[in-house]
Amino acid sequence: MEIQRICDVRFGGGAVPSWDYALKGLDQESGIQLDVMQWGAEAFKDSLRHAYQNDPLPEERLSDMVQHILYAMYAVGVMDWKEKIMVDTGEGFDLVDLSLPQGQDQLIDEIAQVNPNTIDVLQTGNAVHMPWKDKVKAILQAWFPGQGDAPAIAEILTGQVNPSGKLPLTFPTDLDQTPRPSLAGLGTPWGTPTTIIYNEGADVGYRWYANRKLSPMISFGYGLSYTHFEISHFKIEHKNKLQFSVTVKNTGAMKGAEVPQLYLEKWNETHRFRLVAFDKIELQPGESKTIHFAIDPRLIADFDWKNQHWRVNKGIYTFAIGNSSTHLVERITLELKENIFKD
Repeated sequence: MEIQRICDVRFGGGAVPSWDYALKGLDQESGIQLDVMQWGAEAFKDSLRHAYQNDPLPEERLSDMVQHILYAMYAVGVMDWKEKIMVDTGEGFDLVDLSLPQGQDQLIDEIAQVNPNTIDVLQTGNAVHMPWKDKVKAILQAWFPGQGDAPAIAEILTGQVNPSGKLPLTFPTDLDQTPRPSLAGLGTPWGTPTTIIYNEGADVGYRWYANRKLSPMISFGYGLSYTHFEISHFKIEHKNKLQFSVTVKNTGAMKGAEVPQLYLEKWNETHRFRLVAFDKIELQPGESKTIHFAIDPRLIADFDWKNQHWRVNKGIYTFAIGNSSTHLVERITLELKENIFKD
């Protein structure tokens, strides 16, 4: 029950006009209706905080939902508004590190020690460190799915729906793998001007890790399901038009979807990693289909600012197919001529 209360606070969404909506029995509706109809209204938790601190009404008049929020806010320290470095998530916050806020990593670790059959559902907006990942049976990355998150997650956990998502970002092993291991201006008063230099150029996201040959904890494009797939027969169909094909087969016992991902891996023996095409295909058990890719030449080209045109440089290009940025199963090497074009 305590875990549920913490989740109510950390992952609850929505804004309502005033804190007394919950007292009038509108707490189950206001988040859904007013996010859409009256966005921009006063945030619920701030008004509730002031009302609770000023004590304008007896606590027994608060609804069960409000009591849960108050208890959880106090328990995880959200009611402590002293000047300090806060670990928080949401718009307007920079993450200090990759840990879950308010001691939740320790909580999960202790639960997993008591019950090794623990499944952890992460509702986060970014990558997290997960020091307990080897102690739990499974991890479901749910992000912030909105008002219908409970039934959606339940359907996945009970096998009614086959999870077929892929990670849109990389989970590093630690902060040292990231472009900025330390947060500029950390601990300075709110509003202090801070300069952050972004010097990684085009090597953002998965390219940062790939082009530096770093092995992340979980790679971009990764995702499991309740079935298995085989990716094979990677072929070039038209070299000059950069057209490829690949066959995907569901080798498991359940209907599911796979996302074959086509990457440029090397150019003239220089590591130049980039996702150039992908597709999602849903297959019945035993079913196989062939997918066709046509690569936009700008994805392997450089832009000439002086002459205002694109240039595919002459050389040897290696393309790889797989189901994540670090699980590539087949490769094709092509020799391409120089190609200059406007758009």
